[in-house]
Formats: sequence, C-alpha cells, structure tokens
Amino acid sequence: MLTCVLLAVLTTVTHAHVRLLYQDLTIRNAASEGASGKFSTNGPCGGAKTWAQNGVNAVKAGSTLTLKIAYNGGHKSPDNAFKLAMVCGKPGDDSGLRHNADPKPNDFGVAPVDASDSSTAGYDLSFVVPEPGAGADGNLCTVAALDQRNWGGCVDLDISPSVQAPPPTVPGAPALAPTSPPTAGIVVLPSLTGTYALNGNETCDSDSPNCCCLSGSLAVEHQASADEASATFTVLANTECTPMLASEKVDMKLTRISDKVKGLKGQVSFGNQNFEVGVFDEGLLTMANIADAPFVCSAEVTMSSLIAGGGDEGANTATEARIATGALLLPLLAALLAY
Repeated sequence: MLTCVLLAVLTTVTHAHVRLLYQDLTIRNAASEGASGKFSTNGPCGGAKTWAQNGVNAVKAGSTLTLKIAYNGGHKSPDNAFKLAMVCGKPGDDSGLRHNADPKPNDFGVAPVDASDSSTAGYDLSFVVPEPGAGADGNLCTVAALDQRNWGGCVDLDISPSVQAPPPTVPGAPALAPTSPPTAGIVVLPSLTGTYALNGNETCDSDSPNCCCLSGSLAVEHQASADEASATFTVLANTECTPMLASEKVDMKLTRISDKVKGLKGQVSFGNQNFEVGVFDEGLLTMANIADAPFVCSAEVTMSSLIAGGGDEGANTATEARIATGALLLPLLAALLAY
C-alpha cells in the first residue's frame, strides 16, 4: 500500500510548460487530431516519441507552414526563445531534434523567435517545406518548435515533390489531359451535445506548480452540422486552491475549430483563471489553463460517445436508461449471489 501511495505522489510532481497550438496540422502529443498539444517539458515532441502516433500531415514541397507554440503562464525569462528543427527518415525518437544533436537538425534558416514575455497566445514560426530527402523514407519528416531547454511540440509530415513526374508516354497514344489533385471536402460535424464531468484528480493534468484540480461539469447544447454551440460550465468549490476556488456557473459559446475537424472550441473564465476549451466527437473534452498566473490545473476528460451524447440525439437518453436499468438489476444480482 505504501508503494502505491508513493507512486501516486511521484506521478503528480512533474509540471508542464509549453505546447503547440492547433493550426490545421495534426500535433503528435495532442489528445485528438484536431486538438492543441498538451503542456509538457518532456523533449521536443512533448513526450510523444513515436513517429505518426497521432497521424501524419500530407504536405507539398514549396508550401509554407506555420507552427504556433506557447508557454503557460508564469515563465517570463530573457533566455526564452523558440526555434525550428526538422529531421527526416521516419525518426524513431526525438533525439535528432535536440539542440545538441549531431548532425544538427534543419532549422530552415529561420532565426529563433524571442519569447521572453512567455506569451500564452503563442509565437509563430513559419517555414517553406523542402523537397523530399533522398533514400528510404526521406519524405517522412518531423518538424518541432522548441525552446532553449528542448521543451517543445512537433508535427509529422509526409512530403510530396513540388513537381510531380509525368507518367511515361506510349508512342502513338493520345495525350492525357492534366488532372488536378483532389481537394479535401468539409468534414460533417455531428452533434456534440452532452455533459462532460470533471472529477478532480481523476481528470486533472498537473501542468502548473502546486495547481489544484477542477471538479464540475460542462453541459453542451449543439445541433449536428452547426458551426456554433452553447454551453454552461459549472465549477464546484475547492478549498485546496490558493486562493480558494468558489462555486460558479458560467455560460459560454463554442465555435467550430476547422472544416477538417469534428470539434468545437471556446474560452471560459472563472476565479481569475482562463481556460481554452475543446470538445471533440470521440467524447473528449480538453481544458487548458491559459491564465497569466495559473493556480488551477488543466483537465482532460475522455468518455464513450454514448456518454458524451456526440452524434446521436438519443444517446444521453439511452445511456440514462441503461444506468437506471443497471441500478434496478444490481440489488437483484446481490440477492442471488447471497442466496
């Protein structure tokens, strides 16, 4: 029992500090394909060391991409600066992206960006995608934005050449008409109606020193295909917070993240804390504290789509019915076992 307690304590003492913000590129350490990355200090990819573990971004050489990276509050320092780093060949870990890597990663010739003010809104680092590299998997690359301590986040790219080689011609055959590459359509957004419960330590992400955990719920009202939704966030009082967090109900609006993403985003403020909120169709709620002086931890809730009510207007009712049925059957089962 003592060992279990010690392990539980040890898992809560690491505090995270930087994250990539979603900019139409899937982020490796994000909880969903359309979510911003998690706050982390665990290397250039925020602790996610497996290539493409959250998907791959298909991009074309010659296109301009932008990574946006941010601190959470309270990290102002004249030493803060973010830079870009890229390695190719489907790298198996993040070692080639670090400042002390040999050979040095490709920085695209982009100068480091001053981040001394520790902005929670983020810093933009833009670069032109190079041609695919030679050799096996030379087109499979990882690009990271990282600070002077190798704290960062990364995206995985599958790079296609800027000029596609024409197909071989057959003498006497008619010339083929040029074709345009297929365009990505708008992803249909299902209903994300549902109530997401925050259960203190169970859903807490300790990403600020001595932060306290949130308890409460987010109730979302959303029609399928709608680009906006209304929501109410209920905060439960927490005397362990310094200063104390009082009970409060806050109405908020959510808007669609992107045509590519089945998700909504918004911001909510309470107790002098500001949170970026994301709701996704896989039954995921993310809450990142972006306050200048955070004392409440970020949070993440994952549940089945039936519990969240995503995509199926009868989902919540069906779930409640199953819960009620289970409540009736449990005493009967207990009696049978006792008999």
